[in-house]
Amino acid sequence: MNLKIAAGGILLLMGFAGCVSTPRVPPPVVTPLPPAPPSPQFEKTFGTLTVGQQATLILQYKSMTLLIDPHLSAAECAAIFPQTDYVLLTDAQDTHFSHEAKNTARKNLKIIVSPAESAKIKAAGFKEVKSLTPGQRLILKKENDFLFVTAAAHINPDSNSEVISYMLEFDNGRNLFISGEVTHPDGLREFLYNLRDEGKVIYAGFFYHQRNLEANLLAQIIGLIQPNHAIILQSSLPGFNKSQLQKNLADELFDKPLIIAQQGEEIPF
Repeated sequence: MNLKIAAGGILLLMGFAGCVSTPRVPPPVVTPLPPAPPSPQFEKTFGTLTVGQQATLILQYKSMTLLIDPHLSAAECAAIFPQTDYVLLTDAQDTHFSHEAKNTARKNLKIIVSPAESAKIKAAGFKEVKSLTPGQRLILKKENDFLFVTAAAHINPDSNSEVISYMLEFDNGRNLFISGEVTHPDGLREFLYNLRDEGKVIYAGFFYHQRNLEANLLAQIIGLIQPNHAIILQSSLPGFNKSQLQKNLADELFDKPLIIAQQGEEIPF
């Protein structure tokens, strides 16, 4: 009897021992990563800009097609030029108006260029060449669709050629700025002051990176224009440094989206 009680007591103690829980180790605290900044969202209303080689832009607005600085291959020319209504050249260098484009484009194509460069385009056989002087505003039309182009001109000391910048105004209010290869912001100041006096805002600015243009000068140009979106073209050329440009833009109090355009990218507006 005593042995049974003793055996039962041992089993009871073993049962209690089996029920004792092992202390749980709390899981490590994981600090959540901050959310990624939202990518800039472009809202399409009536138009799209497609980024091509070098500084080439293909602009489609309602029924109109514009080519800006067409550095195109023969195959691209055959596909694009038949539907092109206007060509805008920031300068007449081969990097902005390729030999293939000059040889393929129809000679009655409407081309806009700076006064100093217009003779080169006419010498290539083009008959409808319009030169814009600084501050001059021109309407481009196709049937019932239209847009306005205003010019700002500069001298590029690297090539000693005249460069023209464009502001494009649309009836959807999405104004675009095309810089061309501007090498110093001073030439844009008067243009900018007139722009602000008229209460106009640049929705998106397209700025050309150049081999010899320092990041602080490019930042000054962007800071001067203050577009809602700054889009960099020709970033594949040597010397482009996005981090340095962003630091310089902070010095210019520019805190809006910076986009590095990629060939084939479509940007709606």
